[in-house]
Amino acid sequence: MVKTITYKQGEIYCIEAGDYLGQMFVVVDITEDYVGCLRLPDMDNIKVPRESFDTGRNTNIITLMEKLPRDVFKISKAQYSKNENSNN
Repeated sequence: MVKTITYKQGEIYCIEAGDYLGQMFVVVDITEDYVGCLRLPDMDNIKVPRESFDTGRNTNIITLMEKLPRDVFKISKAQYSKNENSNN
């Protein structure tokens, strides 16, 4: 049985396999369809479909590291927003 996973803004995840191996994803934007993350160290935005994010969590490809301190998350969120606005 697949367990239900919740995620929150400000959590940072380590990517353990695949194309993004070794990178960190800071959760910034959560919608019904995707989890919007700031990808570190490149400081790029990535929108991961929720189904893929859940699969990654369930198979330990994506591992929760910690919840960022509020001041650190504010900087990450500001960079994510800046990237979103420059992409339009």
